Amino acid sequence: MGLAGGPDVWEVIVAIRHSGHEGEAALEAVAGSGNLTAIQVRAAVRYYAEYPAEVDERIRRHVEEADAAEERWRREQNALA
Repeated sequence: MGLAGGPDVWEVIVAIRHSGHEGEAALEAVAGSGNLTAIQVRAAVRYYAEYPAEVDERIRRHVEEADAAEERWRREQNALA
């Protein structure tokens, strides 16, 4: 699920988790750091509150995909050495 005109919910949740803040401060930090309004961030948080397993699964898949891409890049770099 994505926000209208914005990132996917999982991306907002990851940003909140990495914001270094909790509660309202995290919401404000994420809204202030990008092109999102506080209303959009709240909408993502509400969706996550209703469907945490779905969002957490998407985050897990993203991490796996990123790790696999990095491993491919490392193998390519080793092949060039």
